[in-house]
Amino acid sequence: MLSISHTIDALASRFGVISGLFKAYVFFLLIGLVLTGCATVPTEYPRHPSSAITDYTATSLDQLFEKDAAQHPGESGFAIIRHGRQAFTARVALTDLAEKSLDLQYYIWEGDETGRILAERLVRAADRGVRVRVLLDDINMAADAPIAALLDTHPNIEIRIFTRVAVPWHTAVWP
Repeated sequence: MLSISHTIDALASRFGVISGLFKAYVFFLLIGLVLTGCATVPTEYPRHPSSAITDYTATSLDQLFEKDAAQHPGESGFAIIRHGRQAFTARVALTDLAEKSLDLQYYIWEGDETGRILAERLVRAADRGVRVRVLLDDINMAADAPIAALLDTHPNIEIRIFTRVAVPWHTAVWP
């Protein structure tokens, strides 16, 4: 029967890696996996219920699309915008036109120029009394955290974090 040490040696020689360094790397990797595998993520934290606005029919955008919506009762509508500049322009325009509520979902929200412009427009909308809800994926939360934390300080902006995997290091980035 082969020991773990022999298995690591075989892998190291197979990939042409210095055995001692490779052993140390694999050892610390295994220790890290064991320690994080035994850790738990907190499940008790303040929860604030939130639901969709039901009175959405008295807005300018509703009046603009009312005729088309009437032809498809009970259905949703969307358009795929394939080009980045057009998609960004549409998001900014809709943010500027929002009167009651904005719901956004982002996988990655960076602090680059477009991220800052959209954040500024969301704050303007919130200042007008628009309820803004943003759902961010936590997989890239280290990059998104400064913008999210800033936006979350506004009383009309709600930031929620979507966590796909329960791993303890996410709580170090975003409590």
